Amino acid sequence: MRSRLAEAHARLAATRLLNWRLVGDAGAGGPAPGDASGVKFAGTESTVATYRMCQEIVGEAGLIRSGSPGVLGTVSWSG
Repeated sequence: MRSRLAEAHARLAATRLLNWRLVGDAGAGGPAPGDASGVKFAGTESTVATYRMCQEIVGEAGLIRSGSPGVLGTVSWSG
């Protein structure tokens, strides 16, 4: 479990660094063509992988059961 948490943390940190690098490149005259697209793709893939790792860690306890508060379609909004 610790190794999965460490991997999730490392993935998110790497994504954050890629984003900051892109910001720095934009401030220094603009990133190379395709850099923003590549960073977006890497960030999305990293987010999905991290989400799956968290699901593995939490397991079945992380599932929302039918009828639980917050299940889609069970929340009533009053204003």
